Amino acid sequence: MRLSFNHANPNNGNESFLLRFGTGGAETACILVDAGDGVDLDSLLSPSDKLVAICLTHAHVDHYAELTAAHRGDVPIYTSPATATILDDVFDVATNKYDITASEAVTSAITPIDDWTDVVPDIEIHPVPAGHVPGAVGFLFRVTDDDDTHHILATGDFTSRRAGGFPGFDSDGFIDVDVLFLTGATNDKFESAITEALGTAISHAHSGSRTLVTASGLVGPQIAYLLTAITAEYDLHVPIRVVGQVAKLYDELDYECDHVTSIPEFGHTDECLESGVITIAGPDVPREQSSGRLFGVLQEDPNACVVQLIGSGKTPRTTGQCTIHTHTLSNHPTRETLVEVHEAIDPTETVITHRHHGAKEEFNDLSGVVWGSGDTDEHILYDGSQWRFPPWMGGGTVPRDAGRNLQQFAGSELMLSFSVPSLDRHSTPDLDAEGLIADRLASMLHQSQGAGRDSDILDTGSTASVGEPTYSTTQTMPSNNTNSDGADASETPSHGLIRTTGPDGFDEIDPQLQAALDDGSLTEAEISKVIAAQKQAAEKAQDTEIPPTEAESSTDAKTSSSGEEESGESDTEVDVDDSPDEVESSAGTSTTTTDAEHADGRSEVQDATTTNDTTDEDHEQSPQQKANAEDTGESTVSGPEEAKSPAMETLQLNPAAVALADQALAAGSEAETITMVISTAVSEYVAALLAGDAAGTEEELFEIDFQGSPAAEGALRAVVDDEVESLSALAAEGIAAAISSDNSVSREINVLESHYRYLDSILANDDYVFDSYEPVVEAAIAWYVSSNNES
Repeated sequence: MRLSFNHANPNNGNESFLLRFGTGGAETACILVDAGDGVDLDSLLSPSDKLVAICLTHAHVDHYAELTAAHRGDVPIYTSPATATILDDVFDVATNKYDITASEAVTSAITPIDDWTDVVPDIEIHPVPAGHVPGAVGFLFRVTDDDDTHHILATGDFTSRRAGGFPGFDSDGFIDVDVLFLTGATNDKFESAITEALGTAISHAHSGSRTLVTASGLVGPQIAYLLTAITAEYDLHVPIRVVGQVAKLYDELDYECDHVTSIPEFGHTDECLESGVITIAGPDVPREQSSGRLFGVLQEDPNACVVQLIGSGKTPRTTGQCTIHTHTLSNHPTRETLVEVHEAIDPTETVITHRHHGAKEEFNDLSGVVWGSGDTDEHILYDGSQWRFPPWMGGGTVPRDAGRNLQQFAGSELMLSFSVPSLDRHSTPDLDAEGLIADRLASMLHQSQGAGRDSDILDTGSTASVGEPTYSTTQTMPSNNTNSDGADASETPSHGLIRTTGPDGFDEIDPQLQAALDDGSLTEAEISKVIAAQKQAAEKAQDTEIPPTEAESSTDAKTSSSGEEESGESDTEVDVDDSPDEVESSAGTSTTTTDAEHADGRSEVQDATTTNDTTDEDHEQSPQQKANAEDTGESTVSGPEEAKSPAMETLQLNPAAVALADQALAAGSEAETITMVISTAVSEYVAALLAGDAAGTEEELFEIDFQGSPAAEGALRAVVDDEVESLSALAAEGIAAAISSDNSVSREINVLESHYRYLDSILANDDYVFDSYEPVVEAAIAWYVSSNNES
């Protein structure tokens, strides 16, 4: 039998591949493992190929995005029983969020398996536990070739750690694997990040705070399981509520944890939020749906806590009077674990997957024969009689190793009957097996037990324990502290950074101005002048130091927002695999950005970055490893807004929009700085929306798209794909460079804080299409430039 494979989407996630089993007959049996974004099966299959099965490792959208397009006829789609249970709901959500539709044929073809299953004669398949997320599996293929038996193992996304009670990948459970398809995504910071996040949430809730943990739908049940186990371990009474999509998946996966209440749908936020209770909701960045609604309530509560567990490369929420903690979670093995797994399995051939554009030479130090190609060509692994070397090793055949093939002395019956690890979820939680760091957890929660509910026991990371990352802050740390270079460039949108800061006492527009905005009695120019005058007065007032007690008294007078009646909630929370395609993360640095204020008559902000080197293990790191480490596991803390000055929001704006504002300034705008241009633009746009002159529709969104011929797009991607997120982002940067008088797209904006109240109202209005601050500000700039040119 001839065995070969094709990478199915190397220019995307590269997690999908096609296995070919040639028997010399009229047809070649083919099995597709995962159907991620960019998979085009029509381009891979020849007329003599026949798709006989699809294997789905887990329910992350980047593994099933093209499932409907790849499916053929009545071909079965094999997956684990747990994943099969949640797929209907997952597909419904994906349809609403990403317009990814699962056909009736696909849903009917879903086939849960937990034992050896015949695919076609001489080819069998068995799922193997993979950790990573609840229900995730790899697949073991057993191929009978006359008197020989070949084993092919695909790990899928894996960890040796458990995931919400589901067993991790056990490399010791396999013998005589000929081919290993090994996922190359790694992360050295997961264990420290999840320990810090869950310890923080419990500490805050146990002290009496309303506490929200935001996570993707599939991670949410895992977090509930772990929180329950931690509170039981340390004898703490902290009720937990799972909400929305998280609750639906929690129920479908048959979790029944003590002190956990499931709320799949809710009409009022009070059903979910309560002092001393941890609420878990999605999506991971709380800008919409369940977590967005709940964050909208807590962001005005200085006693509340929000813990964001976000995927790699995402931009967290950072503005609010509540305390905000952000941790990047990417559940993949460390590089060391990956090597140990490979050495334990000791395959003849290894194919590296889940590396954007292929692993190339990155894993060539692994023993044996390693394939790291980044193309969709067919590569022959076994020619019917001998295993093959890849081209980089010179081609040819692999010498036979008589001592390695256990079949030659163990007998075929032993090889056919060896036990594959069970998929069953463990009945007893094991925090160590889940990756929790016991010493750190104990140091956080023993403080909580001793202090009790009536004391301030919050361990927010500003005081670090031995062996943990240190998060240093100053008294002027902005409330909306953001990640500093926290995401890999290949994953982060290539937009200009616009920092918005505002002096204390200027977080709301004067009530008279609001009334004027509401009834439209002020002109746009008058609005701008009033705002500028208020800003100037606030800046002057800020030059005089306010005693701490006086400042606290002022902020304590603010009232926290209560939940508003809402109905018809629609959950569109989709799980996306957050593995970094190009980055191997190792123990590295934890960076907290603070602002130092200069007393020169104006409130100028300068970034002061403090980096504290921390390692999970005592070893030297290369500069590249340190840079890579920033992509996963970085944690940031934003304190209550009223206790810190000045407040800061970092917006990821389209650089072309920033360049337009710069161009307006250069063209003779009445504004003196780009800060004033953008502030004025937002003021005028808010006024236009209130007056009905602007509609807030898709036509007013500031979007730039690139569309070229296949040849042009292919050539551009080949040159710049590693440097920019997309060709549209490249086009935006090109436009910005062409029209801006300044090559820099990073600027400090000092007045947008005054508009948060109105921006939040715009986001909450269903008549408008905006889902975050950035598109509102971009639309405002476009409106301002267009209006002034027309006049």
